[in-house]
Amino acid sequence: MQLGGSQMCNSVDPDHAIGWIPLMQLGGSRFMQFSNPTVKDVLIKSVDRTQKIFDELKQKRENQNDIPIARCLADIVAEKNITWGNSCHFQLNFQQLGDLKVVGNESDFKRIVSNLLNNSYESFNEGRPGVIEISLDVREGKAILLLRDNGKGMSADTLKKLGTRGYSVGKENHSTSGSGIGVHHAMSSIISWGGELNYSSVINEGTSAEMRLSITR
Repeated sequence: MQLGGSQMCNSVDPDHAIGWIPLMQLGGSRFMQFSNPTVKDVLIKSVDRTQKIFDELKQKRENQNDIPIARCLADIVAEKNITWGNSCHFQLNFQQLGDLKVVGNESDFKRIVSNLLNNSYESFNEGRPGVIEISLDVREGKAILLLRDNGKGMSADTLKKLGTRGYSVGKENHSTSGSGIGVHHAMSSIISWGGELNYSSVINEGTSAEMRLSITR
């Protein structure tokens, strides 16, 4: 291949290839042997792009850990029971999978579940006992976490918009009203962990949020 009057081989000496990044960072003379400015610029950009990929992968690994999902759920339910008292009843079905661990970030997962439970609590109709079902199962190699409430429910049009940054549902007059970033952040985080977050809802019957999470191996 011809670049700016200088030739580049189709194959690269592994010793030279391995040394590019550290030599670049240290200003090593081996990397700087290319006298043609065009060639040098192409190589610098290529190495920089590769370094960014390595950095992103490293950051992603550092931000993930094994989540003991049943223990996290128990902690969150205990907190909500103290906060909400008798205004909400939980139906729990996850204790049988106490050893199950999933891929993600534990603190982020707890925040996501807490926000989703808050959404359910805020959807309850006055004069009707609020119930939230939390169940955990394993299907097709995935952990399936289901949060189901008996709240006001949402329309099909609302479901389509759910997860859009800045879009809020029925919180205009609620003391804990947010900006809509909760569901958007939840979906983005779960997808980054290799999972899914899906909603289904029926007006005046309730809403279900289903997470599909990767099990650690």
